[in-house]
Amino acid sequence: EENIDSKLRELFDIYENDIDEKVSLLDGTINTLSVSLNKLNDASSQISEGMSALTNGLEAYNNEGISKISGLVNGDVKTIQKRLEALIKLSNENKTVDITPSKSSSNSKIIFMIDSVSKPTLNNSNEPVKKTKKTLWEKIKGLFR
Repeated sequence: EENIDSKLRELFDIYENDIDEKVSLLDGTINTLSVSLNKLNDASSQISEGMSALTNGLEAYNNEGISKISGLVNGDVKTIQKRLEALIKLSNENKTVDITPSKSSSNSKIIFMIDSVSKPTLNNSNEPVKKTKKTLWEKIKGLFR
């Protein structure tokens, strides 16, 4: 048993410096790893905050920009486009208002009155004021007032 202890003591003495160097290197590596993990944690927190800010910005951009433009294009512009297409179709179909002999030429101008497109007026609570639509008869009577 003493023989084993003495052999172990010899081996330990031989490799003691190497073991101390490796333990010291391992200790330094663990410290570097700990510092790096703290930096990584800080960076991931910054990324998380940045992503939240980006999400909020995109939501605001959608609500204040894209949705309003989309509503305008899909609402008012489509209505105006349909009116213009109907007017163009009518102007192409109607060459004259009277009966013209086939050998003579004639030119008539037809003026259509259409409702104007305007920004809705707002009441005191910033809500659009709803306008009542006039019937055809009321519009005709309005021509003679």
